[in-house]
Formats: sequence, C-alpha cells, structure tokens
Amino acid sequence: MKPPFQAAAPAAGAPGVAVDVEPMIAKALEGIPANLKPVLDKIVLSGMRIMFDKASHQMAMAELNKPGPLPERLSNGIIALVYMLWKQSNQSIPPQLLVPATLVLTLRAFQFMQLSQDPEATKEVLGEAVALAVQGVMDRAGATQDKVPGLLKGGQGAQPGAAPPPAGAPQPQGGMLDAAQGA
Repeated sequence: MKPPFQAAAPAAGAPGVAVDVEPMIAKALEGIPANLKPVLDKIVLSGMRIMFDKASHQMAMAELNKPGPLPERLSNGIIALVYMLWKQSNQSIPPQLLVPATLVLTLRAFQFMQLSQDPEATKEVLGEAVALAVQGVMDRAGATQDKVPGLLKGGQGAQPGAAPPPAGAPQPQGGMLDAAQGA
C-alpha cells in the first residue's frame, strides 16, 4: 500500500508533465526515522486535504492567480499551509518534519500544476518555489543558524523563544521550532 502522500506516477509522455516529482519526494523522505514516517504521512495528508478541499481549493487557486512570480506565489501558499497545519496541531508537529513536509507539499502542489498543463510549471519554477518555501518555513519557525545543527540531530538544541511573527515582520529569536519542542 502506498503512503497517503504518494500519488500515482504520471503516464510517460503525458502532456504538460515535464518534471517527475516522485524521485524528489523519495529523496526528501530518505532520512526520516521509521517512528516519524506515520506522523509525516499525517501532516502531508492533512495538507493535501486542505489544498484540494472544495472550500479551501478556491483560496489556494486565488493565491496562485495573484500577480507576481509563480515561485513566490506557490511558496507563499505552502508557507501559509504549513503554518496553518502547525497551528491546528496545537504546535505539536516535530520540528524535524517541517522541512520534509514543506518539500512534499510543494512538490505535490507543483505536480498538480503540471497535470493541469500550466505552461509556467517548469523545473526552474519548481527549484525556486522549493527554495523559497523551505526558507520561508524555516524563517517563520525561527530556525537560526545556531539551531539548525541541533535540528538535524533530532530537534535538540533550539532555544526558547516567542511565537512566529506575522509575515513580513522581522524575525526575533524563537518561533515554531521552539514552541513545537515545548520550550
């Protein structure tokens, strides 16, 4: 049985399908400990339900139809989605799953754009969107350079801090990562 975040692979030569995201998703999941894989599955499934729910899908499409570069529009939607998931989880998402969840959700959103034959869905757009989404989630989470090595070792070493500021506000010490660790 496939994990809930694994969609059927696109048919070879399908129109509009330029980038196969499945190998990228597999790579993003390689280092996830077995005990956290079901948690990541649940995060991604929840995110996909929000993205493709009849009511919220229109909000997602409105975000993608705003003016501005597509990578920014796509990444802003994913950043908002991951933050929403974190808030809905009562800030219990393990910090080490924020980046993999962001990657998978960005790749799935991009895959949808490709399957919709969006001519802007190029590998360059995907690369920029992934970089912006991951950086945005890390910024919003309060992941400073001093916290990243600890997070790579299983979420240890983050300093206590405040909740994330509104988008566009200067980032103080602390954030989602600290709150998720119970600091």
